Parts: sequence; structure tokens; C-alpha cells
Amino acid sequence: MFKPHTLALALVFVTAFALAPVPRARVLPTPPTITIVALTPATTAGIQHPISTNTNVDDPVSVFRAALTRSPWPAGLHQTLEAIATCESRLDPHQVGDGGLAFGWLQIRADYHPALAARYELLDGPQNLEAGWAIYEAAGGSFWPWSCWARA
Repeated sequence: MFKPHTLALALVFVTAFALAPVPRARVLPTPPTITIVALTPATTAGIQHPISTNTNVDDPVSVFRAALTRSPWPAGLHQTLEAIATCESRLDPHQVGDGGLAFGWLQIRADYHPALAARYELLDGPQNLEAGWAIYEAAGGSFWPWSCWARA
């Protein structure tokens, strides 16, 4: 029936197969549940926007007015200040004029006000308004430091 060497070879094969490690199936962790929420007026109702009163961030008047309401300038001076800023910079907070010496909405000159230029980022709208307030107060509560004041 079986020759001895065939039987011995079969026994070696079966023994080797029986002793070989059996690969285990990997158990993957359960993925987290992801909930997708559509952004609608109902789901965004409580979100605060940086300039919540501004409906169009490209509208320079709205951006200026929103910053002005959060500035130290009293409401009674807002209309005059807006006219001056419109004349000085066309309400562009990044406006640089006077040969690179005047900056921002109020065109504050760094060479005339080096301490303010060091303290405030004059091309940042709200900081420009704060520096402008300091100039206004130092001028005795007057707009005379701005060349556009006579036209406002």
C-alpha cells in the first residue's frame, strides 16, 4: 500500500502544517459616528461673526462704521470722522500715502507720531481709529491735525 518513505514524507508535511502558525483575522475598531449637519439659518443662529452688523464685508462704509462703533470715538463725532476718513483714505484701511509716511483710514503720519506708530499697527482699521483718538485728544479735542478736516 504506502511505501515507508512516502508515509514518512506525508507525516512530515502534516506535522509541519499542523505546527505552522495560523494567521489571525484582524479585528478593526468600530469607526466613530459622524453626524453631518447642513448649515442653515436655523443651525447658524447663535454664531457670532467678527463684524455682526456688517452684511457685506466688501462694503468699506459698513466695515468702517462697525469698527467705529467699537472705538473710543464718541457717537457725536462719527459723522465728521467718517467724512474725514473718506477724504483721507477713501475708507481703505490699508491706504498708504504721503510718500509712504501716512497710514490707514485716518492717514496717520508715522514721522509726526512715532510713538503712536510704534504702539499701534496703523494699517489695522480699529488700531488706526485708536491712534486717531489719541491724536484728537492731544490736539485739544480738535480735528485740525487732519488736512481733510476743512472739507469734512
